[in-house]
Amino acid sequence: MALCSTTSSIYSVFIEGLIVRFGARPVYVGGLLAHCCGMLAMGLMPHKLVVFGCCALTGVMYATIYSIPFLLISHYHSKNCFTEVDGQYVESIEPRGFGVDVSMMSSMLCLAQLIVSLAIGAVIDAVGSTIIITFISSAFMLCAACSAMAILYMGL
Repeated sequence: MALCSTTSSIYSVFIEGLIVRFGARPVYVGGLLAHCCGMLAMGLMPHKLVVFGCCALTGVMYATIYSIPFLLISHYHSKNCFTEVDGQYVESIEPRGFGVDVSMMSSMLCLAQLIVSLAIGAVIDAVGSTIIITFISSAFMLCAACSAMAILYMGL
């Protein structure tokens, strides 16, 4: 946990610079794919050094999912655009609350963690090993990275 937290803190310092240099999409998808590869490596090679390295990648993922979505929400609100039609960003005519969007994003992150917490015990019991957690995490993070390709980044 200490390695994960340390890596997350250090990566958080540099994430804005990475977004400026590479763009939000590559940084967001890259952070998710780093975790995906790390969990897959940990599941396939459960050695101490691999686990420590993968814990660091988990820190990258946490910094990614707890910063970029909120940065995107703030970007949407600064432009007052939430959709894209025919390659053009459409300005919203309805008032939309920034606090509501931020709270919904926070709630979704908490809801996702709650669902995983409720389901993982049954999955471990069914498989008979905790190693399945790394493979499930890797698979879902790959799904998240694919989904992140469809997000509207508006030039960020």
